[in-house]
Amino acid sequence: MVSSATPVEIGTISPWLDLELVAQVKRYYALLNTLHDSYPDIFTTTVREEERKAFIALQDDMRKKKEFVQHHIAMVDAIGLNFDKPVEKGAVTTVRVFGLYRYYFTNTAYQARVDSGLIFRKESGKCLTEGVK
Repeated sequence: MVSSATPVEIGTISPWLDLELVAQVKRYYALLNTLHDSYPDIFTTTVREEERKAFIALQDDMRKKKEFVQHHIAMVDAIGLNFDKPVEKGAVTTVRVFGLYRYYFTNTAYQARVDSGLIFRKESGKCLTEGVK
C-alpha cells in the first residue's frame, strides 16, 4: 500500500552542532516570544543590560496593547528550525539558524520564518547569546 501522505519536515541539526547550542537557540526564541522575564539572562554580561532595557520596553508596549498576558502564556514550537555547522573563532561561536518556528497565541497558531546568524560566547561555563547578525 502506497501512502499519499507527505512526511512532516522537521528541523535538521548538523552532526557537528553542540546540543547546548541547540538548546540555547530554542530558549532564545521561546523566551523572546513569550516575553518571559528571564529573556535578558540568556545574554552575555557585555550586552545583557542593553537587552534588558529594550526587552522591558517591549514588555511595557505589549502591556499597553493588552497583549502581554497572551504572549506570556504562548507556546513556542521550534522543531522546524534548521542549523548550519557552527563557526568557532576563539571563544565566539556563530551558527546560522533558518526555517520556521510556530507559536500558539490566543488559540491561534502563527509561523515565523527565521534566517539569521546567532552569536554565542562561553561565559562562566555556560553558552550565552551575544547577538544576532
